[in-house]
Amino acid sequence: MSKQLLGVAIADPKLYTLLQSAFDATGELEHLRVSIIHIADPQDDEVFGGDFEGLADYGLEELARSYVQLDALYRECTGKRLEGHRMR
Repeated sequence: MSKQLLGVAIADPKLYTLLQSAFDATGELEHLRVSIIHIADPQDDEVFGGDFEGLADYGLEELARSYVQLDALYRECTGKRLEGHRMR
């Protein structure tokens, strides 16, 4: 656990729980991103074995789950629903 997460855990256990869930969700989103990159490589059978439809289904489910976790943290911090996103 990082020093920052430990500090949050001590200061606000409810926020820590939400933060940890959101942190886990970002890890899953990173895995999804890497999977999308790898599936585009015809020589890389390691991720989903070239199953675009399976990856799409998995990705949509994972995005929905991650949104719920990120939205919960955002609501706790701002009192507002997480609605928009920015692409960089």
